[in-house]
Amino acid sequence: VWPAPAELTARLAPEARALLEPLVGACRPDASSAPRSESALRLPLSTLHEFLSSPLQAWGKRRLGFRDADDADVLAGDDEPFSTSILDATVLLRAAFYDALAAVPVGTPFEEAPLERALDARILRAELEGRLPTGVFLRVERGRHLYVLESWRRNVARHFDDATLRSLAIHRFGQATRRGTSDVLAPPVEVEVDLGTPQEPHVVQVRLHGSTLPVLPGQSGTLQLVLAKKASQRHVVRGFLDHVVLAATGNTCEGPFRAVVSPGGWANLEYPKHYRGIRPFTCEEARDYLQLLLRQFLGGPHEVLFPIDVTAPYVEEWHREGVAPGGLAARIQASRDDGWNRDSDDYGPVPQPGRFAPPTDGEALAWARLGPLVTRRVEPEEVSS
Repeated sequence: VWPAPAELTARLAPEARALLEPLVGACRPDASSAPRSESALRLPLSTLHEFLSSPLQAWGKRRLGFRDADDADVLAGDDEPFSTSILDATVLLRAAFYDALAAVPVGTPFEEAPLERALDARILRAELEGRLPTGVFLRVERGRHLYVLESWRRNVARHFDDATLRSLAIHRFGQATRRGTSDVLAPPVEVEVDLGTPQEPHVVQVRLHGSTLPVLPGQSGTLQLVLAKKASQRHVVRGFLDHVVLAATGNTCEGPFRAVVSPGGWANLEYPKHYRGIRPFTCEEARDYLQLLLRQFLGGPHEVLFPIDVTAPYVEEWHREGVAPGGLAARIQASRDDGWNRDSDDYGPVPQPGRFAPPTDGEALAWARLGPLVTRRVEPEEVSS
């Protein structure tokens, strides 16, 4: 969070201020302005997920304004696409999947959902928008897309009954760019974050806006559909953070929260990589955790390597063994030096992440940010009981 212009001006020497004011119209300091509460800062809910996945990429995208390749204007390109981006494919297939689910009459098994019809309807619109290839390239991709949809249907139908699937609802906070008939709308999540010290408070009002994954009845879990053949730590964390946001707004659940991830291939959703039971947060615990994450994110910069693919297994080992394993920086660097490996620091607008190094206090940071994800874990048999 950058200081206000008046605060920056007040820090200048009188001679420098006298030179700059006529040139740039610098503001004169307001003696009554400190300490003060900053005006509200709007952040997407996805910022929290990006921050835990890769502080480096989250800082570059959300605070420095770097643009991701997937954010580029498709109409600005000279050539038509030969393949669909991961982002566009994910959005397209999720929409087609839930369109097919909504088209199933009550009393008809979900296995009869019209996946092909829903997919073709979405493909037509996306092709006209320039987000999909055409011709033979589109025909090849359509087969792959249909395979993913059928995998999702098979996985989900084995894990949830029809009543549960029909009751899925997305919670949207703040401005709703897209809205479904079953969506739950709510104001933005407001969190006060003190970025100063006890001697010099610097309170920022943060308003989080965005949407959750589809939420199970009773706010008891989330369902995430992904293209990857296997779920990763990033996918599990997304469901975990949705529970934190729901709990912070009073939407708590009775038993353990279930973060379920269905990959784009056959999978048993009871498998630990695709399923995480979480001991639920109270409203106060959730807001405290949100404050911690926002304070650390906004208190950047984060010019460090800190991929969740390394930090989350490290924290799990710490919790399992009861003592800090040590050597987190070496593990992060080893992941970076492995030419066959890509981690979450590789995905985002900041190029060449290998220029950066792991943080010196990485062990404490990893436990503070990811400790609740690990210590609140509940095994599947405990959830079902």
